[in-house]
Amino acid sequence: RCLSDWSSDVCSSDLAAYLPQQLRDLPFLPDVPPSANPVCDASYPDVFQTVHTQALVTRISTCPFKIKVSIPVVTRPLQVVMTPDGSSALVTSFDNAVNFIDLATNTVTYTLMTDPSINPNGLAISPDGTRAYITSFNTNGGVAVIDLASRTIIATLSTNAYPQGVTITPDGSEIWITYRSEEHTSELQSLRH
Repeated sequence: RCLSDWSSDVCSSDLAAYLPQQLRDLPFLPDVPPSANPVCDASYPDVFQTVHTQALVTRISTCPFKIKVSIPVVTRPLQVVMTPDGSSALVTSFDNAVNFIDLATNTVTYTLMTDPSINPNGLAISPDGTRAYITSFNTNGGVAVIDLASRTIIATLSTNAYPQGVTITPDGSEIWITYRSEEHTSELQSLRH
């Protein structure tokens, strides 16, 4: 059976690789409805993307879908997270920096240079917007705790080597660390620094 509503005839055997297993087991291919045009809503949030090889953060509008601005940051940016109030974004740069972006002006307003032993990677911001937690992806490991008001590192928490991702529970009582080179996560109790 071939589908004729595509730009060229596509036969059932050609689609098999792209369908979930349960659909491939059917004696027929279900009709695939034409894609609908998405509804554009100006209240949709922007998307932020790091461009690791070009030392940029790209701000992308989702309505209409287009690049608004590319913001230069310190080399090898990895992750970007917005503060809960939406006024700023933090960007980790593997080359020993955390960039602070003012989202009203789309400019870097401050760059926190870290000690050479800290390679910022994972990033999470506390629900109350007072602290940021930055994993250091290297053999020393660790999580740098940043006070966002003063933009300074106020503590370093010990972890295993090569911590990568970090997330905070919604109540801010725990942070969870993931590791690329290990098959486990670590839970660190909160965080009164």
